[in-house]
Amino acid sequence: MGVRSSMSVSITAFGDLWGLLALHTYGRYGHRVSFPVRQLCKLLGESISRNIERISYARRLQARKLINTEASDANPSGYIVAKAEDLLDLFHADFGILSIGDEAKVRRIHNLHRHFS
Repeated sequence: MGVRSSMSVSITAFGDLWGLLALHTYGRYGHRVSFPVRQLCKLLGESISRNIERISYARRLQARKLINTEASDANPSGYIVAKAEDLLDLFHADFGILSIGDEAKVRRIHNLHRHFS
């Protein structure tokens, strides 16, 4: 590859390696990265890592708001309180089948080209 020097910044989420920023220098000479720039890159990696965890937690909370399976007097087997489109978006699905007890419902996105627009 002709790489003269490289530096990497780990991106971790939930204690595991999630990704990596890889920086390479090409050419005749390598490049020495100064301590302040290394510290900045470290802070950038930590910030990205925290934001990935926050986004993941936010999606989990959104999923919990969309689905409510607690039984009630009106619906003893539990129910789904969200619009079908919200649930399909949660799983990036174009259609889905929901089965509760002896009932089943089929839902699909009317515009199947929604991922391409």
